[in-house]
Amino acid sequence: MGGNNERWRELCAQAAVEQDPQKLMKLVREISRLLSLRDREREFQDQAEQGPAGEDPPDRVGPSGSGS
Repeated sequence: MGGNNERWRELCAQAAVEQDPQKLMKLVREISRLLSLRDREREFQDQAEQGPAGEDPPDRVGPSGSGS
């Protein structure tokens, strides 16, 4: 994911100075694609950390402080 993070930032810098409307649209589409990919990866990672049905993993301390 780190490579994509750098890539969309580079494309944003290019888009900020791009004069050609067609090239600008191409840059914007690619930026959008990379950001969507990043968001999907984050959602997947968040779901994996939460466990099934949004429950906390068993190693986290529950509200009673008993460890479950």
